[in-house]
Amino acid sequence: MGRGLFLKVLVICGLAAALAVPLMLIAQKVLEREALQRAVRRDVAASAAEAQRLTGPLVALACREHYWEWVVPQGGRREDAVRERRQRACPPLIVLPERLRVSGTVQTEERRRGIYAARVYRGELELAGEIRIPAPPAGTGPAERRYSDPALVIAVSDPRGLKGMPTLRWQGEPRAMEPGAGPGGTLGNGMHLPLGPAAAPGDATFALRLELAGSERLEIAPIARDTEVRLASPWPHPSFFGRYLPERREVGAAGFDATWRTTHFATGAPGDWRRALLEGKDHGNVLGVAFVEPVHFYALAYRAAEYGFLFVALTFGMFLVAETVKDLRIHAVQYGLVGLALAVFFLLLIALAEHIGFAAAYAAAAAACIALLAYYARHVFGSRRAAALYTGWNAALYGALYAVLRSEDYALLLGAALVFAALAAAMIVTRRIDWYALPERLAGAGVPRRGPRGEA
Repeated sequence: MGRGLFLKVLVICGLAAALAVPLMLIAQKVLEREALQRAVRRDVAASAAEAQRLTGPLVALACREHYWEWVVPQGGRREDAVRERRQRACPPLIVLPERLRVSGTVQTEERRRGIYAARVYRGELELAGEIRIPAPPAGTGPAERRYSDPALVIAVSDPRGLKGMPTLRWQGEPRAMEPGAGPGGTLGNGMHLPLGPAAAPGDATFALRLELAGSERLEIAPIARDTEVRLASPWPHPSFFGRYLPERREVGAAGFDATWRTTHFATGAPGDWRRALLEGKDHGNVLGVAFVEPVHFYALAYRAAEYGFLFVALTFGMFLVAETVKDLRIHAVQYGLVGLALAVFFLLLIALAEHIGFAAAYAAAAAACIALLAYYARHVFGSRRAAALYTGWNAALYGALYAVLRSEDYALLLGAALVFAALAAAMIVTRRIDWYALPERLAGAGVPRRGPRGEA
């Protein structure tokens, strides 16, 4: 290979490597804007209500442990110790329901802070079921535990999301609930109903209607021996998570309708849940749904920027093939300007997507860049036909990238196919070139022959 051609290839590779810097800066800008979006979501959740976890209803009884202790009087001797009756707090007795049915609809809305948005929801939930209250265990041995103040408890992770006055029916009778989840707040935040004499041993029924607001996701704890949850919402992009996926679900453009069914054989209730509630641990056996965008435009823009170097490589490769086949001379500055135009596309994409959405932003940014490159290529190639072919190439390239971004499951396959197609096209076009004679031919090629109106 001649020295001139070698230097030309070396300069082109250096330009491509240099263009990786603005592409990296653009990708970093995308991450910064995404971080601002997450900060807005946290701010909205902090001023409205966080993601919610609903646990209950369950019955909790306060516990006091009575015990004997030897006490030495002040200033006395050990032989003067006397035995005194004392008491101390002990973990409450938690009774989980035998059967729990949760059903409701969840409406979502968008809260905006400037150009950034966060999604919040409000659910209208109905909870019904049965609970079997046992007789308080009798104390034995030197320490005796006594249970009192029985209460029906519903715990929520963020009580600010409780809207309105919940309607509760205990044993068919309407009752008013009070703030706080359990004796002394042992079970966290929420609300409770002091039962008093209504907590007689035996089976009891409950029915509760409440409005619960939150952000991003809703979790429900399957604490009963037999739990059934049914949630519906007009949000068309639910993300079901947790240890239990819906047994039945219907997801479409009009929203989703999902049903979960679990038993204590699968959830570990009541033993595991009692321990987790008493110890304040985060029990992982929950079910729920997240109200999220299917693929956020920041993630799409970042993935697009990752393909920026491929755009530059394919475009520079096409220019080099055009130089080789058509005896053109394209200056390194022209390579650099075209590469910068390709990089600016990704900056335009993220800037527009924050205002008009990803699809419209992609179309607008791609159209602007394709038009600019077509105009410039007309003067670089000196031929309308060559410029038209290059414009078609760019249009196909941007169309292929959009398909790759939207088809996350097939992104690698489509990207590999695109690279293979470009390589195959280059090999087919240059298959008859005598590469040994090419340096001499290019050295004497000068500028391409042009027609009377500047056309080749």
